[in-house]
Amino acid sequence: MGNGFKVALDELQRVGDSALPALRDIMGSQLPVLNAHEGLAGSGSFGAVNDFQLAYARFTDEIAARQKHGAEVVDATAEAAKAIVALYRRADGQG
Repeated sequence: MGNGFKVALDELQRVGDSALPALRDIMGSQLPVLNAHEGLAGSGSFGAVNDFQLAYARFTDEIAARQKHGAEVVDATAEAAKAIVALYRRADGQG
């Protein structure tokens, strides 16, 4: 066993180019639903439920904010993975 370590650059590049951006897109696609605030009134009205609409809207706003932040972190991680691949390839004379 050698003293070095093996870096799977092709796999890391796939993660940075495809897997993480796909995850970011999935997370981001949920934001319009969370921010919709469609309301709870339908064909009828139920006063006890209607009283909770504002609390529910605030709750979904918080979830949306966390989801958006998560998508931003995933995107930043993808960019970092791509930068790491580029650095290793330059160091190995591959790019």
